[in-house]
Amino acid sequence: NRLSGSMIRPSIAWLNYLFDEDYTVPNRDDYAKIYIMDNGDYIDNFTADKIDTTHGLTETFGLDVIQHGTEKIITNLKQLSSINRDLALLRDALEASRDAVRDIMKKSPDIGIQKLCAVISEDVINGELSCFDAISKSAVAQIIAEEYKQNVFDIYYSVVDNLTYTNASERDAHTPVGKLTTEEYMCITKDDLLYYADSLDGTSFDLGKDILEFQANYEEALKGADPKVNTMDFMYKLVVALSNAYDKFGHVHMFKTTFDELIENCNDPHYQAALDTFITEAEIAEMSLDRCSRREDMYIKDAEHPRYKARRKLNRLLTILANKKIRMQVFGF
Repeated sequence: NRLSGSMIRPSIAWLNYLFDEDYTVPNRDDYAKIYIMDNGDYIDNFTADKIDTTHGLTETFGLDVIQHGTEKIITNLKQLSSINRDLALLRDALEASRDAVRDIMKKSPDIGIQKLCAVISEDVINGELSCFDAISKSAVAQIIAEEYKQNVFDIYYSVVDNLTYTNASERDAHTPVGKLTTEEYMCITKDDLLYYADSLDGTSFDLGKDILEFQANYEEALKGADPKVNTMDFMYKLVVALSNAYDKFGHVHMFKTTFDELIENCNDPHYQAALDTFITEAEIAEMSLDRCSRREDMYIKDAEHPRYKARRKLNRLLTILANKKIRMQVFGF
């Protein structure tokens, strides 16, 4: 299975820490080159409807385009782009690149492949065709093969070797990724030890204003508690809240015991208020995020980074809810 795009750099950084190495992100065109060298004799476990992105590129995007064709990939990206901004940008870049190739060929009907690549490279270097920067050169090879009605296996290296610009994937491949400790990679913090504490008194856990905010939101949520709640509706609300939090902040996890306890006691106002407090805190945290923040930020080391602070705060709340002694001390149930 493919490693999720947003996981590549952090995972390599973790391996660097474990083995004291300086590995970097591989050039995503390498996947397609293996396919080309084997003349298509490659395990076909890549599907066009399961596309994952990193900075507008996929680690196997060029291979996807070669295997399924430009039109099919564009069509699938259009279907998926409504739920993923990165996929919309990728779709636009692929479609714009194909249109640019067609425009050049229309202006110069007799232009050869090498000359076409030279024109593309010059325009990209001059900042006139930024769309090519966002897709792999393997994808460009497939576009050109389709427009020239040739087999990509026959022209692949004629294209790739003559595209002299450096795209985002190539730049990324040479950028150091550094090291991430196991605690950083797994997003483990000192707050996780709250689960094992018997009391907040006399401990090193500095929860400060968080406790007061949790308590205020909890008391407010209690006022709107419903004595008769449909269990399935409550479960759906809980699952959606956790899923949204994980998607927006990364590595926000509820203990299974807490999950089960909330569902079993869904008609208890205290448990309803506990869930509503979590939802409120997630909504407050989301307002602090940059709209352009990416999922890679979940591994940010900066303790002042909005996503880091939000994730840590939400996990603090979930850990308090999981520890019955601490929960009683904070929320009174």
